[in-house]
Amino acid sequence: MRNSGNLIGDGGSCAGVNGVHPLTQFGNDCAAARRFHEIKRSIDGISQQMLTRTLRGLERDGVVERTILASSPPQVEYALTNLGRSLSKPVVALGRWACEHIEDVNEAQKLFDERQRHAG
Repeated sequence: MRNSGNLIGDGGSCAGVNGVHPLTQFGNDCAAARRFHEIKRSIDGISQQMLTRTLRGLERDGVVERTILASSPPQVEYALTNLGRSLSKPVVALGRWACEHIEDVNEAQKLFDERQRHAG
């Protein structure tokens, strides 16, 4: 049986939405920048490659701004742009919805998968 990854995130977690989960890691202080590894530690089970890809996509979309810090070794931090701050409230609301409906989504997927097995 598949998990709720398509809608809710990897592993059927209700913690965030696939593709924009890092937005939720800025919390109530949307103006504060977060270092890459700080974001990574707060997202259970995400690979460095997947987080990098997701953050780069969000950067491309104008949602986050990436800054390379002059340190040894170099460190990177991300901050929400104005566009990202405007998106953070709906993303958090969607995450809450996912947590409230995770069982319904899992049940719908189970029924779908059973129908597919019997149809093929």
